[in-house]
Amino acid sequence: MSLGFDLEHPDIVGIDFRSSHSLLDYELVIWDPSHVLSEYRRDYSGTYRGLPLLHEDDSSLVLEELRRRRDEILELLRLGGCVAIFCSAPHRFFRATGEKEFSGTGRNRQTTSIVSDASVAAAFPLEVELIKAEGRRMDFRGDPSFGAFWRKHEGALRYRAYLKEPVGRTQAVIRRTTRAVAAVARVDQGWVALLPDIDYEGLSDDAIVKRNREVGSGVLEMLRTLRSDAEEFRLPRWTSEYRLAAENDARITLQKREESVKRAVGRRDRVRRELADLEQKKLLFSASGPALEVQVRHVFEGLGFTVEDAEESGRTDLVLKDEGVTAVVEIKGLTKSAREANAAQLEKWVSLELEKTAIRPKAILVVNGFCEQPLRDRDPNVFPSQMLPYASAREHCLMTGIQLLGAWVAVSRDAGRAADIRRSILSCVGRYEGFDDATAFLDFSMTESRSREGGES
Repeated sequence: MSLGFDLEHPDIVGIDFRSSHSLLDYELVIWDPSHVLSEYRRDYSGTYRGLPLLHEDDSSLVLEELRRRRDEILELLRLGGCVAIFCSAPHRFFRATGEKEFSGTGRNRQTTSIVSDASVAAAFPLEVELIKAEGRRMDFRGDPSFGAFWRKHEGALRYRAYLKEPVGRTQAVIRRTTRAVAAVARVDQGWVALLPDIDYEGLSDDAIVKRNREVGSGVLEMLRTLRSDAEEFRLPRWTSEYRLAAENDARITLQKREESVKRAVGRRDRVRRELADLEQKKLLFSASGPALEVQVRHVFEGLGFTVEDAEESGRTDLVLKDEGVTAVVEIKGLTKSAREANAAQLEKWVSLELEKTAIRPKAILVVNGFCEQPLRDRDPNVFPSQMLPYASAREHCLMTGIQLLGAWVAVSRDAGRAADIRRSILSCVGRYEGFDDATAFLDFSMTESRSREGGES
């Protein structure tokens, strides 16, 4: 998160790092890099060598977005603006390069993703290398213009990193050392202030808000002081009434570029949402409880069923309607195979519906069996033979989460198949036949993927 300030219109505006909102709208910017990585999705493994590992899709964007923000900050400084950066940590991470190595064939084929390390500091407007360290004992070693801020707010700050090499003019150091934890540097026509992090330890939520407001106001005042030192480079407002011919052309080009970026960011965000929705469908073969139930509901809706929540207290199962036929659904995510007890629970919902309407509904049992195991390691017999007589005698339809996913994929590819699939589910007795081969709608080439950096992870 960044905060932008316009000296002529002193409103404070929060700006997400990945948003299309330009920092060039402002003259003073406060940036906390510790929030940047939270805006990016992680890879399924989450970390690599103890550092965050970004999802492959976001990995392709992160370097471009770091460059975009750095270019904006540099342009802001060229125009005489000021930037304050909280140096809370080195913020290194790993990203997928897009390169892959393959071994094996068929279902045994293994894909190795190649990763490389990067740092949020790539968006800094000057070369800074941070060393992770933490403490509160600091000594002021700086200029009078920085000293007013330091004297007032030193107790609200703590360092979480120090500068490996001096940058600009050192303002504060770790006590009894020369390790800089605060510095001010002139960059082009503007100023950059590198600051220790805000200390929140032991504070209540209200106290945190108050401290943020107080320190933020102090930083703003300090930036204004720094900026006043550069006023000789600031054009008077009346100069905006005169434009060079090339300036007009440049402004028109800039406006077109900004509009193009905004449209591109909007398209990217739509695709990102679509991708997130698609990935959620994998809960059909990996989840249990409410997460599984939500996806089962979405899929039945996608197949064209009218879906209702069951009314009985404590139930999370569904009631389906289709062309005058009613069905009740029991949903289970299990670490083992299904059991007759699951079919008995389903029969209880059948009885309740029968009492209410005097019409016996169709019974559907959806089970995500062996849900904690990778697909390649699962026993395909989710519904063992010993439960079939009980379920078949009561005309239960027995489906797996994988089969339901396959049905959804089929309808997403060809909407004309929806009615036939609904009929096949409602007429099924015993194990559902269809969509048993997951390789027909899932790509197994990424199984046993291992991340590496120039080698095996």
